[in-house]
Amino acid sequence: MGKANELIVLACCVWTCAACAQTAKWQQDMAAARRAAANGDATIAILRDGHDLGKEWPAGAYVFHNNPRPYCYAYRIPGDWYPDRGWFRSKDGRSTASVTFRPPREFGRVPGATMLERGRNAAVAQLERDFHQPMTGVELIPWESSRPGTWRLKFDDILARDGRRVPFPALYVLVDLSPQTVAEVNAFGTADDDHMARQIVETIRTSSDPDCYMAELERMYKAWHGER
Repeated sequence: MGKANELIVLACCVWTCAACAQTAKWQQDMAAARRAAANGDATIAILRDGHDLGKEWPAGAYVFHNNPRPYCYAYRIPGDWYPDRGWFRSKDGRSTASVTFRPPREFGRVPGATMLERGRNAAVAQLERDFHQPMTGVELIPWESSRPGTWRLKFDDILARDGRRVPFPALYVLVDLSPQTVAEVNAFGTADDDHMARQIVETIRTSSDPDCYMAELERMYKAWHGER
């Protein structure tokens, strides 16, 4: 999801001001989404199991980045999730999933002949900072997906705090979205991490349209609040 702050819009939001009370709920949510977009933030909509929005919007965490500078993006993580500092976690805390989009300005400082190579090098550098150790045996291998340009980033075992060597803890997938960016998709502790990552990858979209995904978000909010 990147380092931008996220604006989280949930169905249980309570509005207290008199002016808000005279505005339809979907309009309030859209106003918040436009403010987020203007600030360069993403809007997150969480649809829980049991909602009645139909097949177009199955349960999951929907993320819309509606600022075309440098590009718009959207994706869905299927299932029941809770936002947690750039990640999504299951209610019991055992599963996590995330998508990270690196803006082109980050790649300007990263070596590599292609966007994918720069994405790989940027990801490795970030992981070395996170784990405080060099990542060895780094390998990009084609990853089976309905979307072309999808790769799995593999590593040797890493050193745990107790000194043991343990497998790298999460599935790490790179999606080549040249010329705009490379998306990083992670899944850990789900019933099937590969299946979860594939579902996420299939929903990733980018756009340079000035209106981004505002029309889709408006339709979702209208359906959510019974304004269909």
